[in-house]
Amino acid sequence: VIEYDPLLDSSDMTFDNWIHIGKDIQKAYDQYVGFVILHGTDTLAYTASALSFMLENLRKPVVITGAQMPVFEVRSDGRENLIGAMIIAANYDIPEVTVYFNNKLFRGNRTVKIDNSSMDAFDINYDSIFRSPSVAPFVVHDQLCRNVGLLRIFPSMSLENVRASLQSPIEGIVLQTFGTGNMPSNRTDIIDELKKAIDRGCIIINCSQCVRGQVEVQYLTGKVLYDIGIIPGSDMTTEAALTKLSYVLSKDCWKLSEKKAMMIKNIRGELTVTKTEPLRDLEIVSQMARFLHLSTSHEMELLCHAIFPQLLGYAANSGDIEMLKALHENGVDLSAVDYNGRNALHVAASAGHIGAVKYLLAQGVSFHLRDQWDENALVSAVKLKNKICIETLRSAGALLSVNSLRLGVELCLCASCGDMEALNCWLAAGADINQQDYNGRTALHTAVKSRNKQLVYYLLDRGADPYKTDHFDLTPLRHAEKLHLQDLVIRMNKVKKVE
Repeated sequence: VIEYDPLLDSSDMTFDNWIHIGKDIQKAYDQYVGFVILHGTDTLAYTASALSFMLENLRKPVVITGAQMPVFEVRSDGRENLIGAMIIAANYDIPEVTVYFNNKLFRGNRTVKIDNSSMDAFDINYDSIFRSPSVAPFVVHDQLCRNVGLLRIFPSMSLENVRASLQSPIEGIVLQTFGTGNMPSNRTDIIDELKKAIDRGCIIINCSQCVRGQVEVQYLTGKVLYDIGIIPGSDMTTEAALTKLSYVLSKDCWKLSEKKAMMIKNIRGELTVTKTEPLRDLEIVSQMARFLHLSTSHEMELLCHAIFPQLLGYAANSGDIEMLKALHENGVDLSAVDYNGRNALHVAASAGHIGAVKYLLAQGVSFHLRDQWDENALVSAVKLKNKICIETLRSAGALLSVNSLRLGVELCLCASCGDMEALNCWLAAGADINQQDYNGRTALHTAVKSRNKQLVYYLLDRGADPYKTDHFDLTPLRHAEKLHLQDLVIRMNKVKKVE
């Protein structure tokens, strides 16, 4: 648990506080399966939106929650919100920044505070899980552009007001317009001022002042803005548009045209994406439904939940990428788990199908998920001794899921069998070569006791510590001396002792 000192009122939150939170998550990212952030409600939507963009390649749940009523009040919702947020963060594969309030889980960058007293303080209009398509390790982007602002259009707005909002060094503006993205078409003075800002490189996003709905360019007044280069913000919330603009503008490696393209693109689930093609029904589902005499939608849903994980497992085990794609196109969730708690990535890694592994990673299937044996896809690849698969998962940010004691046992077992290939795979997966088992012994202890000189040299060359003591206060060096393995003693004495 990290408690900030001094505690901040949410109204005092700044860009620096968002960066601070992001860096703290990055420091602890490998140690925990999820994160819960307790936050005041006033600027919670801004923080949730900002973190959703800053936390790049996120594969774990980050849940933000708070309370509408103080915890010392009898009717406080704080306790229930905290417990619910912790359950979500610890048990569910939802790799997003989310907001948990009043037994509802919302996407962080789709939330807006709509009430300052009701328990239902947050609302959302997009509820499907967004999975990062990037096959890269988690990283926090800690640079945000501060030169952004909001400009809300209102009747009889003065030109001086607009001009002041667009003055340098402003690089980006969220323009809050009427209805579906409209503003007075007869205010050519304001339109000209907006055009001047765009011509000097300022990015302007058109967002509606309405809580629901999206910006359209069919109407004359909306099309005028589009024609001068203002980017339609679709149904992005103001909070999401502002924080996304700050994030995109801070990417110095992108050209201005690329930054504008990213503002239109759905990169964290902040935009509603309409599917261009209807989902097709799988023939096998229809046939089984007829055979089992199923008719209601609930029965069909249960059937799909039972069948789809098995179909995914079959495709992954066969390395059939085309079948995986077909299932995905038919609306099947590629992250579905079977009765053993294994997803398709577990199965593909266990079978060594690199193509299927890469495809599933690109679709955002979690490599952090643990099955009923507490193993993730990386452990499955290690057991298969598939070095390429291990490297593929590691490059995406996968870490070993086994606890330290079990890892020590596995390494010692490999050493006792003289299995250098298996040891090499464990090390490639990120195992500590000096990990101890239940007796405090390391793989080097075991290799020396087995008189396996080749393995001893192999381990020493990779950083094994000959001075590591077990629970009997014996080191690998001491074992070598007792066994009169003089050549090993000489070799181990050359290793510098780390104090």
